[in-house]
Parts: sequence; C-alpha cells; structure tokens
Amino acid sequence: MPKSLKLVALLAIAAALGWQPNDAAAAARRDAPPAAAQAVSARDVDLEELFWLCDYAASTRMVDAEERAACAAATEQLRLERFGGDSEQLLRWWRANKVVRHQQLERDEGANAAK
Repeated sequence: MPKSLKLVALLAIAAALGWQPNDAAAAARRDAPPAAAQAVSARDVDLEELFWLCDYAASTRMVDAEERAACAAATEQLRLERFGGDSEQLLRWWRANKVVRHQQLERDEGANAAK
C-alpha cells in the first residue's frame, strides 16, 4: 500500500478511536474526512495489527507527525483495551513478539513489492 494510502488509513482509524488533532490543518482534514474514514468504526479496527504496522514503519522509515500521532492514539487504545492500561505488560508483550512480527511484515512487504 502506498504511503499516502497508509496515512489515510491510519488517520481514519485514529479518528475512529477519538484522536483529536491540535493543529488547524489537521482539524480541517478531520472535518472533511475521506470516504474510508467515514466507514471505519472502533470495532472494525484491529488494534494489534495497526500497532505492528506502526511499530514496523517507525523502525524502517521516517514517520511523519500525522502518522506518529495516529500510531500513538492506536497504541494508547491497545494499551487500555488489551492490557488494562498496564504499560509494563504492553512492553513485555512487545519485546516477546517484535522479532517475529517484524519478520512477517518484512516478508509481506517483499511479497507485495514482487507483484
């Protein structure tokens, strides 16, 4: 998926999770969300998958401010929903799964590039 589509998806998901941008430009984008954003609800979001996409992106390329904000919102939501707000438990889970998940995402990325 091209970076711009990933960004739209991340912003749509962040909006569904209640992330509220602080700057005027971001607020204007929120006020006129793309069609994809209108169809997304928090129940439709796979927070764990989004978390890993964000984590992988942040460790393999530059992530812009909007992506960071959307990823931070998703990570916070995952921490609250899956780990009952326990940051240490989230950190242990991340450490235990990072290598395998990053390898899966790298393979997926390579397979998509080969198409």
